[in-house]
Amino acid sequence: MIFDYAMPDDYQKIKEMRSHTHRMHYENEPEYFKDNEEYFTYDYYKTKIDKNQIWKLVVDRRIIGYTIVNVVQYENHEMFNDQKILLIEEITIDKDYQRKGYGEFIITNIEKYAQENEYTSIELNVWAFNKVAIDFYKKSGMETSRIKMEKRL
Repeated sequence: MIFDYAMPDDYQKIKEMRSHTHRMHYENEPEYFKDNEEYFTYDYYKTKIDKNQIWKLVVDRRIIGYTIVNVVQYENHEMFNDQKILLIEEITIDKDYQRKGYGEFIITNIEKYAQENEYTSIELNVWAFNKVAIDFYKKSGMETSRIKMEKRL
């Protein structure tokens, strides 16, 4: 297994996997998500890989998963303590490789990276309909810290 930064020529495979993830979100939250899988443009991808914010998981020379991360940092903020947060925007594992420990492998490597680079925490958002992901994240040691609520009008 190789967990490393995504490269320009990984775009098509990552876009394909991201398309499946977007479809699931659209089907469960059509009032929120557009039925549009073309939003993941190469330009967007390129800005992320230029900042080393997309990592891929390779098994047998095939990309089977990826994660997109972002950095949120507070320094001398009037309300928050100084923090360096590694925000997981998404984790996706190819459907043929799910529930085989690869997601856990990604989380473990994200945590190792965060510790080595002096982050204060790892955060993520997960949609309430995605019970499988919620259970996975809880088993990985994540805890609920905030709850976002809404009322559709």
